[in-house]
Amino acid sequence: MRLRLAILATAVLSAAPAAIERTSAQPKQWCAAARPQEPLMRDAIRVGTAADERSALDRTIYKIAQVPREAIAIVSEDSVCRAAASAYAEILRKSVDATIPDKPVLVIRVGNVYFVDDLRSRRGRDAYWEAMVFDAQWHRLWSYGAGA
Repeated sequence: MRLRLAILATAVLSAAPAAIERTSAQPKQWCAAARPQEPLMRDAIRVGTAADERSALDRTIYKIAQVPREAIAIVSEDSVCRAAASAYAEILRKSVDATIPDKPVLVIRVGNVYFVDDLRSRRGRDAYWEAMVFDAQWHRLWSYGAGA
């Protein structure tokens, strides 16, 4: 009897990881909604359209073309946001915390590049946030933020 219980317990425990596989709660949508007076949009417009020396230098360094304001838009295609969320989180997992999950992000297309932010608060002295700029293949061109 004990042998049967031991065999049964072993079978149940060895199957448990597969049966009780940890499921990550996937968001229903990957495109985050913009905040009021969205700071990422302000950043994207400045870099994409401004003629000042700083913006022009940013564009030159990262090979971004100056674009008309109409070429800057919030992305609503879930597949694009999903790819952006994955690229964004992967960089954070490598540099900040290996357990950071993919989560919805705000994505703004500026010509052929994407500004991406996970919408952490930018308010307060201890704010920790990071925006990233990616090319169309989801290679990070640069990052900026507070505490980043």
